[in-house]
Amino acid sequence: MLILQPHHVTLLGEALPGVDSIAVSRSASKFVVERADAGPHPVFADAPEQAVEVVIVRTLDGPSPDAPAPGRQGALAFVAAPSGADGPSRRVSATVVVRSSRVEASGRRGASQRIELLALSPDGAADPISIQEFRP
Repeated sequence: MLILQPHHVTLLGEALPGVDSIAVSRSASKFVVERADAGPHPVFADAPEQAVEVVIVRTLDGPSPDAPAPGRQGALAFVAAPSGADGPSRRVSATVVVRSSRVEASGRRGASQRIELLALSPDGAADPISIQEFRP
C-alpha cells in the first residue's frame, strides 16, 4: 500500500507534519517450501512468519526535528484520502516500533526524513494494520 500526501499523521503521540508518503510493505520472515520427488517444482509453500514494515518519508523545512529513537513503541495513525472525488477517506492505524530514522539531503529534493517502522499485531494472529472508513 502506498499513500501519497496522507492527512493528520501522528506517530508516537505527536503530530508529524510534511509527510510526503507512507508505504506499507509485507514480507515473509520465514518461508517454507516443500518439493515432491516427481519433479523440480514446489508442491507447497507457506509464510508462517510475516512482517509488516512501514516507511514514512517527509520533507523537512528547517532544522531537523528530534528523531524517534530505535526501539520506541507507540501508535501510528493517518487519514488516507482516495485520489479523485469518489470514495470515503480511510483512517489507518497500527502499533509500531521504530527501526530507524535518518535525515537525507539532496540538491534536487532538499532535506527529508525517512522513518522505518515495524507494525505489531495485537495478538499474533490479527493483521497489524487497521483500516476504517473515516468521515470528518
